[in-house]
Formats: sequence, structure tokens, C-alpha cells
Amino acid sequence: MTLQNKKIKALAGYCHNKPFGPYSLPVKFQNIINANYAYKKNLIYGPGQGEPIFSKNHLQLRSMINDKTISRGLVMLSFYMLPKTRSKRNEIFKLAIKKHKEIHFVIEDIIFKEKKDIKKIEELFSYQKFTEQSDKIFKRLKK
Repeated sequence: MTLQNKKIKALAGYCHNKPFGPYSLPVKFQNIINANYAYKKNLIYGPGQGEPIFSKNHLQLRSMINDKTISRGLVMLSFYMLPKTRSKRNEIFKLAIKKHKEIHFVIEDIIFKEKKDIKKIEELFSYQKFTEQSDKIFKRLKK
């Protein structure tokens, strides 16, 4: 019996075929890491699905959140796989809350479960933006 035809408390893997944040890893290895994460958390891991490389709207991510056969939620390597803009991320968060889905971020060791978790993730995005801006400033100063 597969996860698709029986509702099982499981995490489905979400992968990117393109770089995300400072990371780039083949989908095959993303799936291995996601499966290992689920195993260590004593959760069942469903096969990972990748976002099409040409997609800018995170169609696969939205589809997986809406999928009724995925009862627990999703696991992805990093919050960098989320949309780059805050408004688009908030759409994903609202959808996940509405559908009662968790989103696990392996590298950052964060689990998004409810509205209050948005603040932690947005703080990390802020730090990342600050770091990028600092790097640009230091590069200009070196010239």
C-alpha cells in the first residue's frame, strides 16, 4: 500500500532542482537527507517531489500543501526553498495553517506549525538580507 492511497501520518519531501540560498544539491541527495531527517524524528517519509526548474510560483509546494493524502506536512532542506518575497511566503504559511500542515526545515532545524512560527523564519530571512548587504558594503570598501 502506498502513501497516495491511504492517509498516513507522514512527511512528504519537497525538493528544488535549482540552487536555494547558498545551497545547491541534486534532488536525489535532498531526498536522502529528508528521509534521514524523518527517520530520526520517527516519522514516515513519503517520496519527494521537486519544483519544476522553470516555476517561479512554487506550484508544486502549493499543490503538496493542498494534497489531502499528506496528512502531517512537508520536509525540505532549507527555508531558502520558500518564495523570496515576504508576501509570497505568507501565502504559503497561511495555506499551511489552513490545511493543518507542518513544514520542517532540515538545515535550520525549525518546524513551522502555527502563525507564531512565522516570526522565527522571517528573522532568519532578515539576517540573511543583512549579511548580503554587509558583503556588498565590504566589497565596495576594498576597492
